[in-house]
Amino acid sequence: MSPFILDIGEIFIEIAYNIAILMVLSASLINFIYKDTQKSLLMFLGSLCIVFSEVIQLAYLYISSKILLDILYTILLVAAFYFFYKQAILNEEESSVLSGNEVFK
Repeated sequence: MSPFILDIGEIFIEIAYNIAILMVLSASLINFIYKDTQKSLLMFLGSLCIVFSEVIQLAYLYISSKILLDILYTILLVAAFYFFYKQAILNEEESSVLSGNEVFK
């Protein structure tokens, strides 16, 4: 990272951003496990797509500037915002993702 990031402040901002993204992913996973609804599943899938798109973007920026990485980054980012949109317009009714026969004991 040394030829790309020159200032120590940029490194701290990058680390804080990565921690914030991982905290959002962790919170959405815990929310999905706790509530088990379609809204929480869509929120988890959206945050998962955001995390993977950020990992691919880092590979695109720092490792290799392949056009396939850029396309994958864009597809994952659009998918994340699609999941967030579907989650936002979904009603608040409690519909469990797992049916009664699939509940773990």
